[in-house]
Amino acid sequence: MKTLSSKRVGLFARLPVLLVCCMGASAWMAEPARAQSGLASGRIEGTVLDSSGAVVGSATVTARSDATGLSATQASDSNGYFLFPYLSPGTYRVTIERAGFKTTQLDNVVVSVGTTVSLRPQLAVGSVDIKVEVSAETPLMDTTRSSISSVIGQASIENLPLNGRDFTDFVLLTPGATTDGELGMVSFNGISGNFNNYTVDGGNNNNAFFSQQIGRGTIPFQFSEDVVQEFQVNTTGYEAEFGQAGGGLVNTVTKSGGNDVHGDAYYYALDSALNANDSINNEIGIPKPPNRRQQFGGTLSGPIRKDKLFYLANYEGQVRNEPVTITMPTFLRVYQLIFSRKIPRSLLRCKPLRDHFRAVLTRTLLS
Repeated sequence: MKTLSSKRVGLFARLPVLLVCCMGASAWMAEPARAQSGLASGRIEGTVLDSSGAVVGSATVTARSDATGLSATQASDSNGYFLFPYLSPGTYRVTIERAGFKTTQLDNVVVSVGTTVSLRPQLAVGSVDIKVEVSAETPLMDTTRSSISSVIGQASIENLPLNGRDFTDFVLLTPGATTDGELGMVSFNGISGNFNNYTVDGGNNNNAFFSQQIGRGTIPFQFSEDVVQEFQVNTTGYEAEFGQAGGGLVNTVTKSGGNDVHGDAYYYALDSALNANDSINNEIGIPKPPNRRQQFGGTLSGPIRKDKLFYLANYEGQVRNEPVTITMPTFLRVYQLIFSRKIPRSLLRCKPLRDHFRAVLTRTLLS
């Protein structure tokens, strides 16, 4: 390998500030239109029962987000069934009230993107002034769907090391996912990565020309790992609403602000000064090429108006100073070894061989 030049690349223009403002409006608390997609949300459903196991109809069920304080209210039907079809991923407090029964409150109900949490709360007969608090347990299996899927949540995104901070690399943690080629594509169950489907917050995120995720092959990623709340990976059997995929589906949800102020800043550096020269360069006398990569940014989120309006701002940049290399042809390598006296110069006495090496070297230097 021979180093010809070094190149400095700035990604400031490619990774601009991402500002996300989430507004709590009355439309969120009402049942959304039938045409609304559920790709970027999760669901809570359940059946209200009494202590004997009989269904309780007309119970008032409220789901309140722990992060934003936004709440939605439904009434159970005559069979005690209730459903919240479009909830942003996060942790919720579910409260069930009915005249003649004690109020029951379920804490720590975790809603993940693309999944359904099924509850069977029981109401005890008694005064409504008495509240029963129960810590809900996340079910190990979503029995409402037939798809095979995995959710990569905040615990993995925030704590697992990731070279380059491209969050889509976490897809490889799911069963049946392997790399496809050298451009960062993923193959699910042996199917080409061109047949996958990528969505962000329920919107299409595919490059129609290259049949890849938007940004793949031209920039490392579209937005920072810090603004990704979680994402779901469906490998097979997913519902028709996901569509247009013969491979897998990567369904990403970005963060919004909340009632608490959060912030972070980071700086990562990779520098060849900390590494030794490789053995091939040492053998042919090439000095260690300069190679430095810097990645930095920060995130800030919080409330503008508590329980109503929130903000989240993020910036990430990269500066790279990396060598551009070419693979040296075999005959050019031999020619170099001759002049470094590692191969006897007597080979140059062969005029046809000498003229051939000279012509090849001239074309290489002029190209």
